[in-house]
Amino acid sequence: MELQEIAALADLARLRFSPEELQTFADEFAHTLEFVDQLSALDTQGVAFMKEVDESAQCLRADVVRPSMDHDEVLSVAPQTDGAGFLIPKVL
Repeated sequence: MELQEIAALADLARLRFSPEELQTFADEFAHTLEFVDQLSALDTQGVAFMKEVDESAQCLRADVVRPSMDHDEVLSVAPQTDGAGFLIPKVL
């Protein structure tokens, strides 16, 4: 991918990188894509689909109430807010 494409994707994800960080991220992203391309070359004919590595049981941790992020701090990074919550575009 071109550096401009990586910058556009980062912008869509609301990520901010310095030029040096953007180049590092682009290099790492390219390496990841190369690895995925290698995986696509594997012959998986006859391999059963697995939805989990260990399908025997799920070990769930107990729910524990813990302090959360500050409400105003969370809303300060929202693209749009009404002061009480996030504003999002209508989908339907």
